[in-house]
Amino acid sequence: MTFDYSKLRGLIKEKGKTQEIIAEVAGMREATFSQKINNNSEFKQGEILLVCAALDIPHDKIHAYFFTQEVQKN
Repeated sequence: MTFDYSKLRGLIKEKGKTQEIIAEVAGMREATFSQKINNNSEFKQGEILLVCAALDIPHDKIHAYFFTQEVQKN
């Protein structure tokens, strides 16, 4: 199953942050964060919470940023 992280990417830009900054806050290398946001690896619960804290994502909006399934493109 793959997830659509476009909303998360947009929020990172909107907040004036970079993937490198968010990765550091979440305790991982930028390459690791990139793998996760490109569906090559899965986010751990703790990482999701740290990213949410860094971007001020409320708990009731986590699903929209981390668990929206990617739509198959034909």
